[in-house]
Amino acid sequence: MMKGNILLKFKEYTIKHYFLEKDKLLSISESTEYFCENAILYNIKKPIVTVVQPYVSNKHGIIIIPGGGYRRVVYGIEGLSVAKWFASKGYTSFILSYRMPDFKINSFPFPFIDAFNSLQFIKRWEEKQNIKLNSVGVMGFSAGGHIASNLVIQCYLNKVDINIKPDYLALVYPVISMQKDIAHLGCKFNLIGNSSKENIYSAELNIPEEMPPVFIIHSIDDTDVSFNHSYRFFMELYKKKLSVDLHLFEKGGHGFGISELKKTPSEKWKYLFLDWFEAKKF
Repeated sequence: MMKGNILLKFKEYTIKHYFLEKDKLLSISESTEYFCENAILYNIKKPIVTVVQPYVSNKHGIIIIPGGGYRRVVYGIEGLSVAKWFASKGYTSFILSYRMPDFKINSFPFPFIDAFNSLQFIKRWEEKQNIKLNSVGVMGFSAGGHIASNLVIQCYLNKVDINIKPDYLALVYPVISMQKDIAHLGCKFNLIGNSSKENIYSAELNIPEEMPPVFIIHSIDDTDVSFNHSYRFFMELYKKKLSVDLHLFEKGGHGFGISELKKTPSEKWKYLFLDWFEAKKF
């Protein structure tokens, strides 16, 4: 007979992967190595949505769009790790692994198409699961923040035929602008090449009169993506009297995702987000 206490660790969530098809849900099986917390995905041919669903749900959903400079998807650090943490708080996450842009063959970038289709995916997923989420927001990291901000802007400009609008936008050290003075050169070239489409893909220049609440965090010492991306976006939202919270931190750098390994104040952003989310009463 065994003596003493036995600690049972219960799994807090399920993880399922789906090809992002227009009119159906196609589940897929992939190795855990391919979809692990250190994974970086290249050469994505078919976009994939990873659903991280908590067993105890608060009935709120987040589309998570990782970064990667428009040449890869930083799936683990800015996707799966983030989704697992939010699952522990009751949120259902939809991680988007998107195709890379190819300005030579497609005038409308593949990442934006995949982001729009992820909204439709959630509707189909809700129907199949017999679940109705009370809110669905979009959270983007680095280049994923550029996709996220443009997705929400286009939804509220009503330029795309969709039946769902994101309820909020959360941006973590985002790329926002393609303007020459602050553009991330790698992102800019991979997205639009040497064309003169800077204004079209500078989110701060295309803000509609109506937008959902926006939450932004950035570190001033970010040497990869300047904090001016977030600051300019904040100022344009503020001028239009739209709801926006901006948190700038002296130290933190770039690309930390959900971790707190550097022990910098900016890494506490997830708790600031939870407080902001609760205050907004979505």
